[in-house]
Amino acid sequence: MDRTKANPSLGLLLGLGTAAVLSILAVVLHLVDGPERFGSLTLWSAIGIYFAAGALGGPLLGLALPLTVHRAGATAVGGLTALAVYLPISTVVPAAATGWVGAAAVGAVVGFAVWKPVAVQTGEAGARPNPPEEALLVHLVLSDDEFGTEEERARIHALTDRLDAAISAAGVWEFDGDEFGAGGCTLYMYGPSANALWGVVEDLLRASPVTRGGTATKRYGGPGPQTPSERVDFEPS
Repeated sequence: MDRTKANPSLGLLLGLGTAAVLSILAVVLHLVDGPERFGSLTLWSAIGIYFAAGALGGPLLGLALPLTVHRAGATAVGGLTALAVYLPISTVVPAAATGWVGAAAVGAVVGFAVWKPVAVQTGEAGARPNPPEEALLVHLVLSDDEFGTEEERARIHALTDRLDAAISAAGVWEFDGDEFGAGGCTLYMYGPSANALWGVVEDLLRASPVTRGGTATKRYGGPGPQTPSERVDFEPS
């Protein structure tokens, strides 16, 4: 999903999907508790509110999607999204008068916590349109000629989670994912300085048994045969 562009169609889809889930909840509550659950509303008027809110609020949230490229924007959108979900729910689930404040606060905290920088990508793996961005590419050796065992993949993903957290905390750009196949796995990391990236992740890589027999390549520029690079070998397996 491209968070740099407004997407009201996606927002509408999410809004209507949320309305459908809330409508199912309303029907279940109506069957269990009877019509008094809705107070002065009927079941059908409650469902109408859900779909009206989804049809109107969903596209608005989709239009706000570009705000989420910044942490503050993601926090605000998270709060608004939680509020948009909470208000229709409150028609069938009694809540305190200040319940909407708590819902918005929870949504804002979630938006703040899950925010990540937008990765600028092209359609070609390992390529970036903004030179002189540098790269750190780590190649891991697997136990077979294909995608490794399930246990190997789990251990590698545990390592990549730690790498991602360390790189994000250090502010040296991004961990861009992994690629399995042909008996190996390549980890892609990008930033303004390959040496800075290496300084952040070196200890994590050397301490992990999954890197044994593998290599790390510090690429000092964009992809290409003429780009200078430096190879580091990990301990033999």
